[in-house]
Amino acid sequence: MKKKWRKWVSDQFTQPNSVKFVSVMRPFLSLVAACFRLPDSPSKSLLQGHWRRCNALAEQKEVLVSYMSEKAQQPGQVDKIKALFSLIPDFTEKEVLYSYLMKCHFMDEDLASAKVLHEQMQKEGIDIDELSLKRLAKLYCDAGETVPFTEPPESFRFYADRLRNRSAKAQMTAEE
Repeated sequence: MKKKWRKWVSDQFTQPNSVKFVSVMRPFLSLVAACFRLPDSPSKSLLQGHWRRCNALAEQKEVLVSYMSEKAQQPGQVDKIKALFSLIPDFTEKEVLYSYLMKCHFMDEDLASAKVLHEQMQKEGIDIDELSLKRLAKLYCDAGETVPFTEPPESFRFYADRLRNRSAKAQMTAEE
């Protein structure tokens, strides 16, 4: 039974361009996130033990970014993103991950967590994009604190459009 299950899962995760793959991944990510929201869940420890063997998920950047983008649209979602990525320690797109985490902190109006994230990014030598800096600056201003860096002068929309254009160009380059 275990071999059949492993083969089925393997087959699902080795066909990244198929509709079948996408239809399996989204509910799977939601299930994993739900398991990690439960304290001391047996399914949580089971998943942690088996997850490390599943490198295929870490390779599915588009699906993971889509998941982060969806979750970052609403307040209170930062733990879901952190839980998922605690299982993927070798996820290479840290800039993207941290950008969505900053958006989550902004949506939650959580300056303390945003400061910690900003410090972590600086320690790791990861450049923070202008949109994240703009969000962080807004959190500082809303809390009545002085912004300790030069606030990006343009609007949120300007920086969001710039990131969107960069992402589209990068995707076009990758496809060529």
